[in-house]
Amino acid sequence: ESLQNTKRRMKSVKNIGQITHAMELVAATKMRKSQEVALRSRPYVFAALELLRNIAKASSPGYIPEFLREREVKRTLFVLVASDKGLTGAFNANVFRRFEEYARVQAEEVKSAAYMAVGEKSRLYLEKKGIHPEATFTKAGDFATLEEVKPISDTVLKGFLAGTWDKVSIFYTNFRSAMRQEAIRREILPVDYAALEA
Repeated sequence: ESLQNTKRRMKSVKNIGQITHAMELVAATKMRKSQEVALRSRPYVFAALELLRNIAKASSPGYIPEFLREREVKRTLFVLVASDKGLTGAFNANVFRRFEEYARVQAEEVKSAAYMAVGEKSRLYLEKKGIHPEATFTKAGDFATLEEVKPISDTVLKGFLAGTWDKVSIFYTNFRSAMRQEAIRREILPVDYAALEA
């Protein structure tokens, strides 16, 4: 009987090994596709910045478009971007840690801020902190489409133009390479006019 148990265990270990190997292959394929998408999207980011630069230059003398105009910051919108599911290692934790570091330094700004959760883990994190997000966007999938991103950008921009918030900061993971991603904060509104002029 002990021999049968040993054989059964050996078979189980072999099966687990095969499943693990299959999962590794799937993960590697997804990672490769994500890396390609991240790298392919960068030229579009630079093109968008160039477009904003041209809009700024073409504006009437003395006129600055609303999304480029700095104003007194009464309320900030913080957008936290994380995944919908777990098993992502430090991916989500690093974003939340980066936000908490900022929150310790800018306690007054954080206290009166509005929040947006992108990803189920962001929603859960904020709710655990007793914060009800102004808006939540989930189920974007591994490769977000324009249809999935547009409602997020529309909400952010409409709130900014309506004066619901005067500044927008986003916390997310910036892809550097397959082995290196960094959690960063970036102010996206108002658009940095000086940077466009550079």
